[in-house]
Amino acid sequence: MMIDIDQILTDAAEAVTAEMPKDTSAQWRSRLDAFKAWKEVSGKWPSMNSVDLDERSFAQWRNKQLRLPAGSDRRATLDNEVPGWVRSQSRWDEAFAALLDWSADHDGATPRVGASGDEGPHATFLRHNRLHPDRVTAEQRALLDVAYPGWWKTQHDKWIEELDGFCVWFDENGKTFPRRSVKGTEEFRWNRWLEGLRRRTNDPKKLELLDARVPGWRESGSVAERITTPDLTWMLGFNATSDWVDEHGALPRSNGDDTDESLHGNWLRLQRRLADGECAELLDERLPGWRTGRASSPRWHMFVANVEATAAWLEQNPGRTPTYSEPSVEGRAAHQFLTRLRHASDNYSEKALALADKRLPGWRTTRQS
Repeated sequence: MMIDIDQILTDAAEAVTAEMPKDTSAQWRSRLDAFKAWKEVSGKWPSMNSVDLDERSFAQWRNKQLRLPAGSDRRATLDNEVPGWVRSQSRWDEAFAALLDWSADHDGATPRVGASGDEGPHATFLRHNRLHPDRVTAEQRALLDVAYPGWWKTQHDKWIEELDGFCVWFDENGKTFPRRSVKGTEEFRWNRWLEGLRRRTNDPKKLELLDARVPGWRESGSVAERITTPDLTWMLGFNATSDWVDEHGALPRSNGDDTDESLHGNWLRLQRRLADGECAELLDERLPGWRTGRASSPRWHMFVANVEATAAWLEQNPGRTPTYSEPSVEGRAAHQFLTRLRHASDNYSEKALALADKRLPGWRTTRQS
């Protein structure tokens, strides 16, 4: 077999050529034409803060061209075909100008962090300046101060201002807590502010400040509004709710399944806000868990619902025991519940079994249909 030296040399030359970097002049020319077309249509220079992907891509390409060596052919081409392509402003100046334009289009608003659309990048620009004040020059700070007073304030700074404002109102009104019933007033606004803190604040620093400056703020009512001594009306509600709990074995829910439960649940919810002194002691003794409402068990409510549904089926079908082949969904569900109850009665509490004995007489024995 003869070796073709010429073919070997040809293949080697092609391999070397394939590994050499390709000429990108055509690609660069194509990109330049696209850049020029975009600028002509938009009438502006592309911005890195834009939400438009094409615009950001052109802005990145323009920034990359700034690294071209002086006197290069490509730089000369840009100078001839795209006059002014070299930045006359810093990136900060461009971002600030874009921010001013955005605010002008939105009635002078300040962009919010986390907002969607083109608002987000502008908010990020402000936030970056706030978090890195050492990078902001005196001239830049002056521009921001004029256009966006207080731009440098953090969320905590703004919260402290709110607290100061509340304390002024609190002192001027005899250290009484604002009421919710006076809608449309400054008092109502402070009531909503304070209620929001009660529900959501868990920052130790904020809690410490509030405890020091607004004693008693954690309570959901002023001292004057709290109920300490039981009167006749209070005792009627207390006894009725206690009787309901004794019957159902659980604390009532304000969003309960029936009107009675909701009524007692709302009464108990009110006590969590206002009960104190002797009233609170009575509730602690008679209704353990009333302060949190967590003594109510979802499993218990489910058990009660199953008992009631089975009792309803038995009342509609006197003398019968539901079987697995019942034509109705309710009948098959009653059969499954009774079967579980009989085979696993040891797993149920005495309270649950007592309820079953009361509502489902004879459930412990299987009756033939």
